[in-house]
Amino acid sequence: INFDRENRRLTCLVNRFCWEQSENYHKLGSYYRVHTGLCFHHVDKVHLKGFSQSSQHRMFNILTLSLETPQSLRIVGTHAYEIRLSFKELYCQIADLDD
Repeated sequence: INFDRENRRLTCLVNRFCWEQSENYHKLGSYYRVHTGLCFHHVDKVHLKGFSQSSQHRMFNILTLSLETPQSLRIVGTHAYEIRLSFKELYCQIADLDD
């Protein structure tokens, strides 16, 4: 997770569970995951709750994303971790980085 204050951009590298591949579990013998880039543009403020970038446990497992207000996004993770983004407008990009 990286917040670039100057460019007002929050970027994350996530390990996405591929629901679209879940029916192939029996063929593959495991579920398929892919590295995915997640980028939020026009972010004014980032607030972390229960999560520390300096901790050795820096894995943030995203459970839900929800708009709390038209200017606030709440990202909830496991272990009661939360990220709250404040913005006037928000643009989000997501793209798989693996084949």
